[in-house]
Amino acid sequence: MNTLSLQNVSYYILEKSKKKKIPILKNLNLELNGGKLTAIIGTSGSGKTSLLNIIGGRVESGIIEGIVRYNGKKRVPAEYKKIVSFVEQELMLLSSLTVKETLSFTTNLFHSLTELKKEEQEELTNTFLSHFKLNDIEKSRIGSVSKRGISGGEKKRAVIASKLITKPKILILDEPTTGLDSSSTHHIVSLLKKATQMFNLITISSIHQPSQETFLLFDQVIITSSYGIVYCGPTDKVAEYFDSLGYYCPEFENPVDYYLSVITHISGTEKQELGCSTRIKKIVDSWQRNPLLFSDSQSTENINSTSSNLNNSVNLPSFQHASSQTNVDIAQICPNSVRYSLGEPIVETDDTHKWPNTSFQEFKIILKRSWTIQIREPELIYSYLFMSTFAGLVLGFTYYNTNTLNKIQNTTGITFLCCLYLLFLVALPLMLILDEKKRYFAYERSYRMYRVSSFFFALMFTILPIILISNFIMMIETYFLAKFQLVFYNCFSYSGTSFRYTTAYTCFTFNIWWEFNQPQLNSASYIMDKIS
Repeated sequence: MNTLSLQNVSYYILEKSKKKKIPILKNLNLELNGGKLTAIIGTSGSGKTSLLNIIGGRVESGIIEGIVRYNGKKRVPAEYKKIVSFVEQELMLLSSLTVKETLSFTTNLFHSLTELKKEEQEELTNTFLSHFKLNDIEKSRIGSVSKRGISGGEKKRAVIASKLITKPKILILDEPTTGLDSSSTHHIVSLLKKATQMFNLITISSIHQPSQETFLLFDQVIITSSYGIVYCGPTDKVAEYFDSLGYYCPEFENPVDYYLSVITHISGTEKQELGCSTRIKKIVDSWQRNPLLFSDSQSTENINSTSSNLNNSVNLPSFQHASSQTNVDIAQICPNSVRYSLGEPIVETDDTHKWPNTSFQEFKIILKRSWTIQIREPELIYSYLFMSTFAGLVLGFTYYNTNTLNKIQNTTGITFLCCLYLLFLVALPLMLILDEKKRYFAYERSYRMYRVSSFFFALMFTILPIILISNFIMMIETYFLAKFQLVFYNCFSYSGTSFRYTTAYTCFTFNIWWEFNQPQLNSASYIMDKIS
């Protein structure tokens, strides 16, 4: 059993200036079943992304009314998030990793060695590489704008494969084919359909202007407009439904493009805009008065009785679903894929999260990944070595020919300058590095891939050795160029200053960055106390 139902769900955002609710979605009722691939198509601003966020439990602002049920029960957010994977428009991939490494690290983080042995984890990774046709490029790096890597379509497949490794029950995709040609789009959707059927997934995806062949790969479709839901049902019944409303697709035109043009609000003269709005409202009202999914047993005649002469019907100002307009038991006349009920508050409870790996296992996995990236992107290492070497030479030669009468003063001065320089050498670059890591860290944390402490300790043990070595070079240069005593203990003590100050400055920088980026300051203080 794998079903998700939205019952009388509405979503509003608050307008700050006027303090009133603006409806984005209103009285939405639908049911999604496992093994079915669902498309969301609609005009810009019609609530496609909002609907995906509601289904995925990712709404952070606004007001939600109604109830979302998973397998007949009210969803519990802490448990619900574990079974949902979300593929955003902006692909979150680490450019320096190969395709296989991307999938492998995801496998390691979501499947502990107690659950799957190392050989089984490798086999699972290879299975998804094979299913999504990534075998030929498994050793190729992801790449970025500045570094050449795999193609856009291959990146999309890699992201989807990495999401499926997490064993989701619900897969949500926000326009996964944006920027791809028709052939690549068809290929990705066909792979999605196979995966949906293979793993009995509830897969729902917004998609932009698909071809007719790609559109028919979806099992069902939700068509939205700026005034509400236009259609929700099987893809192969869309033409029949619009025909019943009097909108016949021209012979050589893509039906999807034609139906979207019918429900798109076009700017023009006041008369044209009024006529366009009236037409769309009538289409929306027709569906709301007949919220039936087409099935093989249904015919167009069931709808024609209430939607005939649509162009001559009265424009109704209210756009409520049938569940609030009639006492008829709609559940008895609708197919099994749709259920309706009165709205109730969505239950929000919490539960303790169970991590698949121990903290130390997470630390090892993230540390390995972090060092892999660091070695392949050595710019940070080079920059620190250059800055410390240059600074050491400048400070050392400044006090190279000093008068012995001022030796104590010079020793105090160079020590102070070295300690001051260490602060800027550590804090400023590290703050930029942490800020760059923030986006990907927040993304992975949203999926509970690891503990916060595991990430920060791994990052600490990646960056700190580089800073320590580079600062040690600077201290040694200044020690000998300033002609300090050639005594091992004194040299060791002087160099040890680098270690102490570097470690303290690094912890201080981590603390400051975390306090500014983490709203739960108590948690931040606790974590940074452990690090310090």
